[in-house]
Amino acid sequence: MTAQRIALSLSDPRFEYRRRPTRVEALQWKPSLQEHEVPYWFAHILGGRRLPTSIDATQVGSTLQVTTQSGTTVAREGDWIVRARTGQVSVKD
Repeated sequence: MTAQRIALSLSDPRFEYRRRPTRVEALQWKPSLQEHEVPYWFAHILGGRRLPTSIDATQVGSTLQVTTQSGTTVAREGDWIVRARTGQVSVKD
């Protein structure tokens, strides 16, 4: 009986997956933003109107408290508010 060498690859293609790039809408938070400088899904927050969206936000000083179905997060100046194709909104620094 002879011993066989088995070469194991560190990268097994059976377990590799590619994520498709997805398009998102994003807005970099600045306290000085005006309603005409933001996307429609965010403009109602600055204009004080209520639209049927899944985002609710309140400006507190230079921060923005963003409340979604997942909970409340704080966007500081320079953070990105991202809206996925599904409508889900999140804050990224």
